[in-house]
Amino acid sequence: ASEQDPSVDDLPFPDFASTLPNAERARLRGLSPSELREWTISRARRYQRIMFAFLSIHNAASPILTLPTEILSMILAYCWQNRASLRIAHVCRRWRAVALKTPDLWADAVGGERFHFDVSDLTRDDINLLRYIDVMARRSAPRLLRLQTAFTPTLSKLLLRYTSRLVSLDVGIYSGYAYQAFFSVLASGMDALEELNVSFYQQPRDDEDRSEE
Repeated sequence: ASEQDPSVDDLPFPDFASTLPNAERARLRGLSPSELREWTISRARRYQRIMFAFLSIHNAASPILTLPTEILSMILAYCWQNRASLRIAHVCRRWRAVALKTPDLWADAVGGERFHFDVSDLTRDDINLLRYIDVMARRSAPRLLRLQTAFTPTLSKLLLRYTSRLVSLDVGIYSGYAYQAFFSVLASGMDALEELNVSFYQQPRDDEDRSEE
């Protein structure tokens, strides 16, 4: 075989090497196992960057990406359904950039579900949920917020950051301690608040169901 079209039979791993361009096949000859590993991972990373560049160009040519930013933002503002809608921000770089500057999307993320916390103990899931609410609320600025949640004292500090933007608040309270913490938050002032719903529940014991007092 010529230099321009080297045979793969005498190359390492010929079944794989047969798909490589001729120039790359030639480079494989004579490499030790350690050199082969080092060279192939280097080339793989280079081709990965090339692949991502091609995909970015492909996506950029999509008709929807030619929409003006203002129109795309208006579309994204009506896209929230549940937390799976977070994928919107991962479609491409432009969608992420526009989504992050679309506060209505994130305001719907805060108001679109009822949040539940472990009322007896702060768990790792609770901490992650607090962070989630905080991030969504920050991204939603300066929009007004609606929040439905079980109230725990650990939620107080978070709520205090956004009291000026809360227009609707629906909380469930399960203990006297939470009751005191919640009304301390109310006393701080909520100038935009138009709707307040507070439900008091008895904390369940063992297998008993929760019942409203």
